[in-house]
Amino acid sequence: MKEKNKVYESPASLPNDEFWLTLGRELVKGSIPSLLDASKNMLTGLNILQGIYAGIIGFTAYIPEDLDVLLKSLFFLPFIFWVIALFFYLDVSFTKKYTIELLSPEVIKHYHETMCHNKQRSLTIGYWFQAIGILAFFTLLIIRNLL
Repeated sequence: MKEKNKVYESPASLPNDEFWLTLGRELVKGSIPSLLDASKNMLTGLNILQGIYAGIIGFTAYIPEDLDVLLKSLFFLPFIFWVIALFFYLDVSFTKKYTIELLSPEVIKHYHETMCHNKQRSLTIGYWFQAIGILAFFTLLIIRNLL
């Protein structure tokens, strides 16, 4: 008997197996669009956060006048973290050129898994930089109130 015609034994299907297989296919199909949506939402939140912080710095006496320039520059630290987060969020949203061999399921699977992994990694890194920026903001707020 040829190897490609060999039939392997498998356990009997459960009544709801088809439901779970269909759900799994839908999850795989929707994985990249959900990462893109998450990136858009994080970008929106980040832009609102930057706008609020820019308003605080620009229109209030948030930075004490009696500090030297080096200490005043620390108040721009959250912006630096948020710009880095912005880069990673945009990395998720931007399209990259992939040359996929459409007749090879293994290649398509590899590209899909690689794209999902890379987009998820960029989204996670962006999230942490955004969180560090928020932490820097609150740390500077506490320091400012102590001065």
